[in-house]
Amino acid sequence: MADKNVDIQSMVEDWARDYFRRKATKKQRKLIDKDYISLEVDWKKVKFEHSEPKYEPEPPAPGSGVMKNHTLFNTTFCNKMANPQSYTFRAERTTRSSCAISIEHSVTKGFEMNLKLATPESIMEANAGFKREMTLTNASGQVIEEELTWGVDSQIQVDGRHEAEAKLVILEEDYKGTFTVETRIRGIVRVVFLNLKDNNSFVKACEGPVTDIVRQVLDRKKISGDLMSIDGANQCVVCKTRGTCQFRYGLQQKVEVDQVKLKI
Repeated sequence: MADKNVDIQSMVEDWARDYFRRKATKKQRKLIDKDYISLEVDWKKVKFEHSEPKYEPEPPAPGSGVMKNHTLFNTTFCNKMANPQSYTFRAERTTRSSCAISIEHSVTKGFEMNLKLATPESIMEANAGFKREMTLTNASGQVIEEELTWGVDSQIQVDGRHEAEAKLVILEEDYKGTFTVETRIRGIVRVVFLNLKDNNSFVKACEGPVTDIVRQVLDRKKISGDLMSIDGANQCVVCKTRGTCQFRYGLQQKVEVDQVKLKI
């Protein structure tokens, strides 16, 4: 069974603690044994590059997916006169386009998961309110919502001695699928050691290529599946994020009018 999440921050901290113990003086070793040494990891010289997500199945073209009607507003016009009458049907309502994301496997940086997930092109073409990229910060998943405003200002012709019901209806589309994003990590990570007993004073620092650090950790601890690997040719760590997604969004609006004869 593949690991669910791998914390690259913990990997760097484990490597740094091992380095500290190997290089520590007798006094410094006592400090770390008594948990008086804290670590600060500096990622400023490390790049995280995310690939375009691969969605399966392929998101449908606008209007060709799973559709359903949703009534936003309805009203009734009653014409008791013998002649036809014209009424104004005016309304404005707001809906939410949503994307519910659940993460199955990912690589995090501490408690953070700063992943950019590109919205499928076909859903962007639907003008459903989604931004071109969605930022994922929760390693277990999250729901992203965007507002859409719908409006109608129409004249409704009602026959004499008839009652008309007018509805503002939107056509909603639903897409469920899975996604995979590949993240390439490269650069130099730096770790600073501080003395908690001495008002967080500087003790020492170490740094190294993130590929070398992760490789050393992976040599000691095997990670199942293809969640994390080393690309030696390009000198980078390759991580994969997998999850499920469900997009729900309004696609178009229409006005429906039904007339019935009054019993008068």
